[in-house]
Amino acid sequence: MTTQRKSNRSSSEELCIECGLCCDGHLFTYASLKDDEVPDALDLGLTVDAQNTPGERYFALPCPLHDGNCSIYKDPRKPEKCSSYKCQLLNDLEANKIVIEQALKEVRHTKAMIAEFKHFLPEDANKSFCIELLPYLDTLERAGIKCDAEEDQNLLKAGILLAHYNQQFGVTQLFTNRRKWLSQH
Repeated sequence: MTTQRKSNRSSSEELCIECGLCCDGHLFTYASLKDDEVPDALDLGLTVDAQNTPGERYFALPCPLHDGNCSIYKDPRKPEKCSSYKCQLLNDLEANKIVIEQALKEVRHTKAMIAEFKHFLPEDANKSFCIELLPYLDTLERAGIKCDAEEDQNLLKAGILLAHYNQQFGVTQLFTNRRKWLSQH
């Protein structure tokens, strides 16, 4: 039996607002924009790369409008991607495969995994978490993602976190971002 929600928010809204991993740079390095959304995105304060080719627009993550909560969650000018993206956890919640308490527990678990892994990353306020994670992903791929007890524990934790991203949130874009990163390094 699920407990009564203390607010008028839907379970989906509650999960998204509590989670924010797709906004804060932990799951993705960028979010796509439609060309006609660029003026509103700029007005809202989003970082839109001036080099973006029309039809391939995006804004950088972490989103500057997310500071623990989305400051434009109900703003009609927010990019469509912010409303249309649904992670696997949200899909499972909406399909009644899990209840909100389980989903929120999974979010807290994921955030704890991220916090533990961050201790091993160099501090660089100019890089998103995903960008910091990409060298580990490259090493995992080169190693055939076969970590044993004698290999670098950081690498193992990166692999576990990446597998968790894929399983719980359906995130595979990080693998695409890795190819972009490799071409630049």
